[in-house]
This record gives sequence, C-alpha cells and structure tokens, in this order.
Amino acid sequence: MAASSAAIVDSVFVYGLLKRGFSLHHHMAQGVFAGTATVQGALCSVGQYPGLVEGAGMVRGEVYRFADIAIALEVLDEIEEYDPSNPEQSEFVRRVRPATFDADKRVVQAWCYVYNRIRKG
Repeated sequence: MAASSAAIVDSVFVYGLLKRGFSLHHHMAQGVFAGTATVQGALCSVGQYPGLVEGAGMVRGEVYRFADIAIALEVLDEIEEYDPSNPEQSEFVRRVRPATFDADKRVVQAWCYVYNRIRKG
C-alpha cells in the first residue's frame, strides 16, 4: 500500500516475538493492545522466529493501535528488516491485512509483516 495508507491504518497485527510475553514485546509499548485476532496465512520457521506466509489457514496473534502509526512503523520496519525503498531485498515486507478479532469477530485492517521468501542476497 502507499505511504498515505499509514495515516489511515493505525493498527498492527503481530504474531511472533512482538507478542505479550516474548522478547521483543517492549517495542509495542507505545501501542494500545486491542485484542487477539487472526489473519489468513501460515507460519513458517525462519530460524529463531516465525514468518507469516500466504496460506489457507489462520494465524493467531495480537492487534495493537497506535496514536502515531508512522513512528511505530519506523521502529517495526527496522526490527523486521523491512526497507520500504528496497522491498525485494527485505527479509519481511509490510502489508495491510484484514484481522478478525477473536472476541467479537469484528474485522480491522492492520499492518503486518509477511516473510519475503524470494529475498536475494
């Protein structure tokens, strides 16, 4: 999505080490926990952490809302090794996906990081 989408989509879906109870969760401190949710896809093992890939299943994670999504995405892009100016060389790419909350089945558009298996280099 275009950079202007960052002003509209203020939620991030996390599914790995950024979730509560995991080692990178402190990076979510500026966000507000909105609930547990699922997105379509599958998880693959990428060494020490999981990667979200296309798939018919559902991946459970957490949704966070941010007052300043642009700053949050800068931090998360660095963690996820996503370079918006060079996505084809990035380990993960940032995409907007529908996330369905577990509690009430409400759907929100959320940024999430998808494993870029075609990475070169």
